[in-house]
Amino acid sequence: MLKKHKALCAAALMAISAAFLRAPTADAATADLGQSDFIAQEDSLYRVESEVSVINLTEDVEGSIEIAAGVDTLTINGNGYSLTQLSTGWNTAIWTEDSADDLTLTIVDLTIKNSSDMGVYLTRGGSLTVNGDFVIEPAGSYAAAEGIVINTEKPFDINGGAASSLKVNSGTLVDDFEDGGTVYSLSIGHYAIYSASQSLTFSGGLSVDLTGGYGDDYAGSAVYASGGLAVTAGHVVSKSGESPGFGAAGAIAGVVYINGGAADFIGSQSSGVPADSGVMTNGLFLTGPGEINATGGALDISTEFLYIASGAAISAQKQVNILSQDVYPLDLTVSPAGLYTVTVDDFDGYQGETDINGKLQVWLPVGSYQLIIQDSDGATMGTEIVLGESNAPITVDFLPDEDNPPEPPIVTPPPVDTRITAPLFRTKPAEPPTEEYLASLNRVESPINKRAATLENAEDLASELYKLNLFVGTGNDINGNPRFELDRSLTRLESLTLVIRLLGKEAAANSYTGVNPFRDVPAWGDRIAAYAFNQGITVGVNRDHTLLDSNSPVTYQEFTAFLLRVLDYQERNGDFQYAQALNKAVEVGLYTAAERQNLSAGSFLRADAVTAMTNALMTKMKGTNSMLIDKLVSDNVIEAKARDEFLAAVVKY
Repeated sequence: MLKKHKALCAAALMAISAAFLRAPTADAATADLGQSDFIAQEDSLYRVESEVSVINLTEDVEGSIEIAAGVDTLTINGNGYSLTQLSTGWNTAIWTEDSADDLTLTIVDLTIKNSSDMGVYLTRGGSLTVNGDFVIEPAGSYAAAEGIVINTEKPFDINGGAASSLKVNSGTLVDDFEDGGTVYSLSIGHYAIYSASQSLTFSGGLSVDLTGGYGDDYAGSAVYASGGLAVTAGHVVSKSGESPGFGAAGAIAGVVYINGGAADFIGSQSSGVPADSGVMTNGLFLTGPGEINATGGALDISTEFLYIASGAAISAQKQVNILSQDVYPLDLTVSPAGLYTVTVDDFDGYQGETDINGKLQVWLPVGSYQLIIQDSDGATMGTEIVLGESNAPITVDFLPDEDNPPEPPIVTPPPVDTRITAPLFRTKPAEPPTEEYLASLNRVESPINKRAATLENAEDLASELYKLNLFVGTGNDINGNPRFELDRSLTRLESLTLVIRLLGKEAAANSYTGVNPFRDVPAWGDRIAAYAFNQGITVGVNRDHTLLDSNSPVTYQEFTAFLLRVLDYQERNGDFQYAQALNKAVEVGLYTAAERQNLSAGSFLRADAVTAMTNALMTKMKGTNSMLIDKLVSDNVIEAKARDEFLAAVVKY
């Protein structure tokens, strides 16, 4: 949340300032409020003290409402009226004063208009119950507005009846930052709901409609839940905002848990770049009869961990990416109906359990697999399946081999907190994720925050790489300074050029006289492409090795694989698999886990390449204690003094 510090400070000042305001309070448990009950000044405020448990709006009101620490139960009856936040008033329409006690807040038929920073700001655990319709709208296209901010790590529940609806549209933040005397602006969409809670739950029959903010540079996700997001009933639709620049996931969460109800996660379909995931999560759990739908880019669901219990399933046309592997579904039925255990041999001990009808949804990468099926009496049989990207349901007749039954592999599930290295489906909590389990997971950090920080830091890093002649930019401005264009995608040919420079082989490439097999390479990159093919750095994108796809954006996975090869890790030697390149990068210290998540969060920019290249220079070569930058010194590509100056400069970034 880019304005988090400002927003939190503002909220704290609200609480302090309120003590000096002559805000009206009511002696009765019920207060009927019209405009005259709010303070007659620009900062129109009504402070709810502990004596009041019910507020009834009697007309449309301009102002804000503060809920004092002593209030633990409050109902705000909007009665179909609106609460309009004054642009010259408080930066939140409804907020809570800090307290250790939980709050039970009910809002009935209310519209918050002109939300200029936060519509609702809650610093206490508890619940928000919606009866009727509750709508939060930002103050136009360029309002720095987040709809609902839950700034507590305590569990929080949003619920309502079957006839109730919550609709939140978030706004846009224009964030100015200075670099070298020049002021830059980023237009970034905000979140409809921002939650720091370890478990944000949607329950009851509530219909929830959330839309992230529009941003010229980056769209905003509908939901950002750093701890976890659970849907146990009702219907939740999370749609990210739009942007001509870069999109966002429909929902971002530490863990997504579906156990009843339905959840739709819709990623950005921004122009000019691939659409983003419907949902990005550390772990996706389906343990009940609920539904999950996701639309977005090449990957509808991006997760580090997937658990599907008996009787649950994901719509077969959805795509899932787990730990950088695309996996695809096969709806399997074992006949006759009954309970079976299904093990996939030679795939890290994948094991699933059918429901009582013998049905199970299997998610695996494309390939052929040997299944071992065991019934409740211990009898087993083996059968082979071939899994593609699109798979028709299949039925397997259970015919155990009495003479020579296959032995299923022994599976020892690892502890849940080692899920980062766990194979697919291997860890299976029998119950919904507990608070302790959620707390054990790495909480996610906002990709929007990270992308903004990446652009700010990358300009400085690019300048340092420029001094080493490893990142030369795209030309010069009117003052003769290099242009780096860090906010645009990096093409495949540009990435090859950077990789060859990191190898210290640019001179060798430029003097190479071999044939360039690729037909789609511009003249400036002809020698680079020819040399890269000769050295096995790239083989192109088609079977005949005639197309490089020079101008297409490189992906974070492709660039990471390039960098691993620069560090002397080779697929042909079994050092890593391309599908697991990001995991290998974290293992060897090229990326931190947080950087890996940032790179996975959206399109790969030139700014990301600068950060990754800087990391690579300070990463040890395979099997040595020498960093890549040390090798470039020993190969006389750069001078030792330049190395020392570079290392000293990048420490502060």
